[in-house]
Amino acid sequence: MTIDAVVRLIRTGRALAITGVEEALDQLPIGAWIGGTAPHMKDAKVCASTERQVFVTELPARGLTSVQYYDLERMAAISAHAPAQGYSLVIVPDGGSAHLRFASEFGDEPGVTPRPTVGWVASVDSARRGLRQPLVYFGKTGQKLAEGAVVAHARVPQGMLLGDGVARLMAPRGLDVLCFAHSGSATVGAGSMAAAGLMA
Repeated sequence: MTIDAVVRLIRTGRALAITGVEEALDQLPIGAWIGGTAPHMKDAKVCASTERQVFVTELPARGLTSVQYYDLERMAAISAHAPAQGYSLVIVPDGGSAHLRFASEFGDEPGVTPRPTVGWVASVDSARRGLRQPLVYFGKTGQKLAEGAVVAHARVPQGMLLGDGVARLMAPRGLDVLCFAHSGSATVGAGSMAAAGLMA
């Protein structure tokens, strides 16, 4: 979607989740939106980054969606703030403390009922890593942040059912096989991963 078209949507009060390059997201006005950087967008027509276009997901209507920013100390509250009849869309910057915390701790909060949660990890082109950092955008204040999570808590109307499932952006071709020495799960640092041969 062009920047001009997105600006018009934001100014009507629509709740949106937006992804694109930093130069494009920097042009957007304050409003009820969250966003994250990404070097590539894909739909039926485009698979490239551009300063003139962004990829937009429209969220449930005004009054049904609230956008929030959670710093590291408040991230545990994401599930508690999630609507009982709805879902939360979460964006975190790649490689930061929020990413690690979300990946390793989300859903483990005692006494909190799990709610449907979707989202993505903000990123930058690998050729520009070190020159640029992944960013999330909190449209309500116009902030762009390298840490924390931006979240849209979206309520859906009564009578509407939410389905669950896994979205596979890439399908296996049967050529690559992942093998693990041990079963179970654990969080390890990059050094341990490199030592185990899991990182180049």
